[in-house]
Amino acid sequence: EVPVKWFTAVSNSLAVPPAIAPDGTIYTCATNNLLALNTDGSIRWQIPGYTGSPLASPDGAVVIRSGNRVCSLSASGTTNWTMEGITAYSGLVPAIGADGRTVLNRVDDEVMAVSASGSKLWQITYTNYYLEPPSIAADGSIVFLRGSTLIWLTSQGSEARALSLTNEYYQTVMAPVLDEEGTSYLP
Repeated sequence: EVPVKWFTAVSNSLAVPPAIAPDGTIYTCATNNLLALNTDGSIRWQIPGYTGSPLASPDGAVVIRSGNRVCSLSASGTTNWTMEGITAYSGLVPAIGADGRTVLNRVDDEVMAVSASGSKLWQITYTNYYLEPPSIAADGSIVFLRGSTLIWLTSQGSEARALSLTNEYYQTVMAPVLDEEGTSYLP
């Protein structure tokens, strides 16, 4: 039996996985609240009005897509930046690179990169296919599925290569997993 180190009751409906910042802060959402938990399980802060899966950036900030917005909050809970009008399918989680860059896909078949300071860096539009969540490799390149095609983009947003997986429509709801060398693994 594995011993429980600590337990914190945050709500009766915790449905998103937590994100852990480099300093050990744990971010999660519960009952329309974004929470930051200390390493001992105590609540550091709680902000209402957020749903979605939070991501911890390398500098300790938290990035979250909630409704039609994407926000970055500092480790103390203050807003770093917000982008409104980012319509996405439910459950699509952005990805964060080592440089703090956020890459996300939108309902209108767009892939967009946002700098750590909240500036839009680039955006690419694809048509006719649902785009799956992206992953970011250590070198900053981006990988995602578009229909049955695995797409690799450079860190500047230009298409580097594409690989057709099958002749049939292939769909998953998970981002490819990338190892340190950039090898892509699909669920």
